[in-house]
Amino acid sequence: NVFLASLTDLPFGQTLAELPSESSGSMDKLEVHTDVQPLEYWQKPDVKASYDGDTDTLNLSFGIPTPEQYDYTVSHGTVDIPMPSGIRVNARYYSDEIPHGLGMGAVDVRLSLEFEDSGSPALMVGNSEVFKSRNIRTNPPWAEAAAIVYPDRGTMRIGVWLHDNVDGDTIRVHYFAQKPERDTGSLVIQRKIGISILPEVARLSRREQLKFKATVTGSDDKSVIWSVKESDGGVIDANGIYQAPEMQGTYEIVASAGADPRISVSAFVIVE
Repeated sequence: NVFLASLTDLPFGQTLAELPSESSGSMDKLEVHTDVQPLEYWQKPDVKASYDGDTDTLNLSFGIPTPEQYDYTVSHGTVDIPMPSGIRVNARYYSDEIPHGLGMGAVDVRLSLEFEDSGSPALMVGNSEVFKSRNIRTNPPWAEAAAIVYPDRGTMRIGVWLHDNVDGDTIRVHYFAQKPERDTGSLVIQRKIGISILPEVARLSRREQLKFKATVTGSDDKSVIWSVKESDGGVIDANGIYQAPEMQGTYEIVASAGADPRISVSAFVIVE
């Protein structure tokens, strides 16, 4: 006999239908095979299970979405922020509002401070206190930089906070900005969506019916838009069922992907 101590809801809505009969005497030899297939990042996770009673084998197939990916545009520039004479310890200085070069929208900006290290230019990224050591001759400025981005204007302001004196009358800040080149919706459309149709060529009698089947790949939207190219070439419904016209001839059946109607495929019907 089989006793169930507890039941746990599975993540994809599966239900326990029936356990194999113990009469076969092979329950202790049940084999479980698993298979994992990568899915596009916009597709939903999927799992399928099947049981083969002849071999006492449980087959589990998992579909796991891949991480979402974006394309980025980047820009780089420098801003010289004036530092008037006076006491600079704990002083703050700011740039004017300037364009970052990536247009409107949310932009990620990273900043670094330029200084001279052993006669060569260097960039300080992060906390300069890390390099305050007797064992290191590097002496970056003890300062912090921050930016305010204005998405509606495509601009930003940069500020620096000096914790100690800095030589010169300006401090140069390098900025590195990046922005997603297109949003998720556009990425989905621009993925390689494909569509195929069966049969590709068919011969029918006048007024005869035939069901076409189209398969969409590369998109979670599997819908198909059906049409007949010729105005007198018969009719086709939303399910792909075509009815030939009274007139003999060759007619073109068009199936377009609902995810992107620009992606289409044709089949041809010869009405005899």
